[in-house]
Amino acid sequence: MSIPKVGTSILGAVCVAVFLAIPAPAAAQKGSTFVVTFDRSGTPGVDAAGNPTGAFVNPCTNEFVDVFGSSAITISQVLDTKGNIKTTVNTSTKGTGSGWVVDPIDPTLKLFTGATYGFSETQQFFVKVGVGEAFESDFFDKLAMKGARSTDNWVIRARFRLKISETGEVLVNLVRLNDGDMCKG
Repeated sequence: MSIPKVGTSILGAVCVAVFLAIPAPAAAQKGSTFVVTFDRSGTPGVDAAGNPTGAFVNPCTNEFVDVFGSSAITISQVLDTKGNIKTTVNTSTKGTGSGWVVDPIDPTLKLFTGATYGFSETQQFFVKVGVGEAFESDFFDKLAMKGARSTDNWVIRARFRLKISETGEVLVNLVRLNDGDMCKG
């Protein structure tokens, strides 16, 4: 038995109507990229909220290290067969650092030690959230600071917050960069 052309057209129209009834946030967020830059340089300190500011202290060498970088966070969303929105998060974090000590004669001046550091990290994970549900979670990115010698290598942890609203909108922000407390040398 064959389906008449009119029946095929009606079936096609019904399929399009059902597809359009599926909430759009999954398609609207497909391929969004957030770039989060960070600058941890200058005299170490703490802000009003208790978060560390300024240069890190390399736990291997005890020198200060100014760190500059950025994280490109790409979000893609798809609606799965069970009606959940699967959000995939890809993070690529890159940056550099340069070591310095305080001038013993004039403590307001930096003396650069010549030590340089680089890091390049990637990670991927996904979460499933029901359509119309909100989601919030923190995730961490380990930044392996690589110096000229293996004894200079150490780790910083970046803490990000992922929020997905009831409408499927995604927001990612950097919560804090934790001081380096792990010497890998």
